[in-house]
Amino acid sequence: MARIIRKSRWTFLRWTIFLFISVGVLALCFLTHELDTIIHKRVLENFQKRFVAANIYVSSTHLAREKGIELSQFVLMADYESDDPSERSSFPPVLKAEHVLLDCPSRIEELALAKDIPIKTVIFDTGTIHTYRRPDGSWSLEALKTNSSLPTDPSIPPTAILFRNTTIVLHDMMDSEHERKLILRNVEMTIEGVRNVTRNAKGEEVPDETGAPRLFSAAPFHGTAESEFTRSIKFSGYFYAKEGEIFVDVDLNGLNYSEDFRSSIPLEIAERFRELKDIRGQIDAKAKVAADLQDFNSALFSLEGKMTDGRSTDPRFPKLVSSLTTDFNITNEGFHFPNLNVRLGSGLLNLNVIQRGYGTNASKKISSKIRKIELSEGLLASLPNWLQKLMRDLNPDGIFDMDAEFLFDGRYWTTNGKVTCSNISINYAHFPYRLEKMNGEILLNGSQISCQFYSKPQQTQIRGNFTVSSKQNPKPSTGNIQIQGQKIPVDERLLNALSDEKAEFIRSLEISGNINVNAEFQYVMNQKIPQNTFSASVELLKISCRSRAFPYPLREVEGRIQIQDQKIYAQNIRGSNGNAKVNLSFSGKIPSRLSPVAGLETNSEIARHNIRKLPAPSASINRKNSNPAIDLHERDKNPLNLQAENSQMPNSKASILPDEFEFKLTGTNVTLDSELYVNLPPKAAEIFRYVQPHGTVNVQYEYRSPKKEKISSSLTQANPSLSNHKNTFSPAQTFLSVDSTSSGIRISLPGMNYWLDDFRGVFQYQNGQIQLRKFSAAHNSTRFSGSVSGNVRSVNQWNFRFDQLTIDNLRFDQDLMAAIPEAARVVIAARRPEGSLYFNGSLDFHYDNHTEKPFSLDWDGELGIVSGTLNFSLPLTAINGGIRLTGHLDQNSFFCGGELGIDSLFQQNIQFTQITGPIWIDNRQIIIGGDADRFINENFGKNRIRQSTGNAAPSLNAKFIGGDLYGTFALQFGYPSTFQSRIVLTNGFLENCSTLTGNDQLKGKMFGSVTLTGTDSSLHSLKGKGEFHLIDADIYRLSVMMSLLKILSLKEVNDTGFSSSDMKFRIEGNHIYFDQIDFYGDAFSLIGKGEMDFRSQVKLVFYSVMGRNDKKIPIISPLLHATGRQMLLITMKGPVQNPQITQQPLPGLNMAIQQMEEELTPPSILPQNSRPGLNH
Repeated sequence: MARIIRKSRWTFLRWTIFLFISVGVLALCFLTHELDTIIHKRVLENFQKRFVAANIYVSSTHLAREKGIELSQFVLMADYESDDPSERSSFPPVLKAEHVLLDCPSRIEELALAKDIPIKTVIFDTGTIHTYRRPDGSWSLEALKTNSSLPTDPSIPPTAILFRNTTIVLHDMMDSEHERKLILRNVEMTIEGVRNVTRNAKGEEVPDETGAPRLFSAAPFHGTAESEFTRSIKFSGYFYAKEGEIFVDVDLNGLNYSEDFRSSIPLEIAERFRELKDIRGQIDAKAKVAADLQDFNSALFSLEGKMTDGRSTDPRFPKLVSSLTTDFNITNEGFHFPNLNVRLGSGLLNLNVIQRGYGTNASKKISSKIRKIELSEGLLASLPNWLQKLMRDLNPDGIFDMDAEFLFDGRYWTTNGKVTCSNISINYAHFPYRLEKMNGEILLNGSQISCQFYSKPQQTQIRGNFTVSSKQNPKPSTGNIQIQGQKIPVDERLLNALSDEKAEFIRSLEISGNINVNAEFQYVMNQKIPQNTFSASVELLKISCRSRAFPYPLREVEGRIQIQDQKIYAQNIRGSNGNAKVNLSFSGKIPSRLSPVAGLETNSEIARHNIRKLPAPSASINRKNSNPAIDLHERDKNPLNLQAENSQMPNSKASILPDEFEFKLTGTNVTLDSELYVNLPPKAAEIFRYVQPHGTVNVQYEYRSPKKEKISSSLTQANPSLSNHKNTFSPAQTFLSVDSTSSGIRISLPGMNYWLDDFRGVFQYQNGQIQLRKFSAAHNSTRFSGSVSGNVRSVNQWNFRFDQLTIDNLRFDQDLMAAIPEAARVVIAARRPEGSLYFNGSLDFHYDNHTEKPFSLDWDGELGIVSGTLNFSLPLTAINGGIRLTGHLDQNSFFCGGELGIDSLFQQNIQFTQITGPIWIDNRQIIIGGDADRFINENFGKNRIRQSTGNAAPSLNAKFIGGDLYGTFALQFGYPSTFQSRIVLTNGFLENCSTLTGNDQLKGKMFGSVTLTGTDSSLHSLKGKGEFHLIDADIYRLSVMMSLLKILSLKEVNDTGFSSSDMKFRIEGNHIYFDQIDFYGDAFSLIGKGEMDFRSQVKLVFYSVMGRNDKKIPIISPLLHATGRQMLLITMKGPVQNPQITQQPLPGLNMAIQQMEEELTPPSILPQNSRPGLNH
């Protein structure tokens, strides 16, 4: 028992001890947690009191023995107010550290007794300081301001701050185009305790109220850092927490200055270095900056150092820029580069650059020494504007030495210096004839420049004096340059040296050889009216030339051309071409801008050497259209194809002639061949080229250009539209006479594939007017005669008129068909015309390329035909007569109208005579009668072609079988063409139809009408309807009617038989369907219907009715018709002249009997019922 008791006591004791220890451990943990919480709270309160403009966050706080207080995840956020919550959350913390150690007492009783935690040192380990400027311009560093109102305990030493392994990010968010962010890494920085100093951040002493120096609380700091742009950075300074100011002294070692560096620093600082944006290099420098943390724009700075191994991408420098070195001193007042040395290829540039202030109005002074440098476009761009202009005017090329000083006072540049040149080339802008291997110099004295150069190889000398206009010297720029040259070849180099108008005129002479030149050019660059003076004397040394005014090649040409300002003249210039002797002279005034006047031309396209074709009417049919019209844009048949190719036609390059120009040329023994007529004035030359005549002629050519004249007051009153104009121009005067002594010339018209033999006439051309009087010609058996007059303003604007034109015995042979435009040729060929045509009238051709419808042709005259034939679906033969036609043809339309005057024509064996009426033809249709008169009046004026017939529209009229035919006809062109026609016959005589009836004993009157439509290619397309009436006719005399009467009557046929008839019919294809054929007699009438084809095969059925059926009696007439149908049916089949006639009595009874037989005993094979049904 005692053992059990002892064992139980021991067990109880062990559990008691375990419980005591457990409670102690739990109490210790609880007390430790509570202690850390209290310390955490006191630490936050301590930081928050000091940094009132920031919010402090600490993840955890721990009291470390013998160390102090350890903080984890320390964050200092700027207390920034913004209306946009997302903007507040987008800014990074000003200070963030993973670990922070507060060096302070670590015993609890010491912390408990202290009112504030006595911190000796704050150590930030692995942290990041974000120094950024917000979009509104405020800086994040304001969060580091301390509370200046906190009481200080003198017994407590100032707290020091250490940063280890820290990163500083300088971020400017105001630049929306670039992310300006400068990062300093591995920052080791110590901020010592605050001390009193007598100077502020700018190094200034500020007195207090007593006059003694004011004391400032400042925290000294120093440290080192690294970045991607430097090898090392050392810095030190003072941080004035209460004032929010800072002073930094930075030692930069190996700074890589580049555009990337400028893009990472704050925008205001980068703008100060804008002038150096194209510079690259290594910099060792010392920088001092004193700035307000909220206003960096007012910061004071100085940067002093040296750049080595520099280079420049400035386009003003040549590409080969190397070894740029310089010392520099940059402050708020400006910058100074005392010895900027640049090697440019083999040359050297030394500059001493001083600038006072910044911006466009900052004053500058640049002293330059240039040795053996090639002047490039980039280097020119670096010069002042006025000097740039001068150098570009001279366009020098070579090596230069230059000593100059450039001064800029904020408004004007001033330049003084000297440029020495040797073995250079010059191409002066106002006389750009490049001179090679020249020696000389250029002196610069403010706005005064002078130069002198000489070239022995080219025997050329040039001298010049210039005054340059600038802001400082606003007077107009002036200049004088003199050039002398001997035995200068006339080539493009020389022509390009002249002004455009003078060069183009000399170029138009196409001179080949050498000349002597003396020239002087002076100018005053007045902004309103520039004043230029030019004089030159050009001596021709047996050259060859070919003037485009009359481009007939001349050789061994001698003479002298004088140029004085805008005047140019020459007298007695002599030359030859084979046996032809030519003498010419000219004078004129060259304007600032020449007009192309190639003999006659004023079109600018010719001046660009681009003579176009003269279009002419032609036609083609658009086969994609079901009802096409004639396409007048076709070019395949050009009746005046004035095309000039340079390889064939020297004057295809338009002559460029001066104003007030007079030109005279005479030539004897000139052969009329291609060498001559291609050298005539282009308009006349094209005509000769087109007709291709041959022979020997004497040529005389004169030209006077348009002359400016003042508008008189009387002319202004007569034409008020001229009141705003001071001057007008008299027309150009041009005369060309080609007098051929040969006869029987053959003239070809290749554009129309046509020619004329035995051509006789005299051609004259004067001031755009062309005349060919009383010409005569022949083509096979066709004869032509008449007169031609016309006007040719340019190859793109002309007109010709053929008066009293007579054409006899014109036939549609192969030659004529080849000359007709294709579209019209297709339409004509489809009708296969035959016969002889004649024409007597006039033709007008017009062409103006400046209008929407360049080409037009108008005609007026009599067109006749003898023994003509036209093939339609119903052919027309033996056509004799004529048509009075007036018409128009242009690029978009074709139409003509007139009056028919056909004496006679046949359709098969039916004759029509005295055919008259209005006719209208256009590219879509032919109309005779109907709307033809309306179209004629709308397009040619009322009563121009024919007299109106009152309110009723004139129709197609003709004589047929003694009666009158009238109606309308319309043909629509297409594939196939369609037509519509309505014809009415009145008072026709049956006795005139003997050719149709075969009986010349018939008498009576005929009336009828027919409406017919179809195509011109097939009878199967015919459709129509009509009616026909006979009155007082001897119908019973027809053999067919006699046979019918014999069936109906036993007595002899007499004049009581049929005397009138009514017929109604339909036409479908080649069949005529008679819906009604009624023959009326005194005793009885025949009622019938049926059909007939165009081969006169009939199939008709009749029945008889007592009395005259043309008078209807109610009740009785229907009863008689029903009785007649039941009594007897008469069938007529076969040719109409001799048909087979059968009869069938009691057709109704026979039908009933047959039906009963079919029902009682159906036969094995049913017979075909051939009885016709009759419904009337």
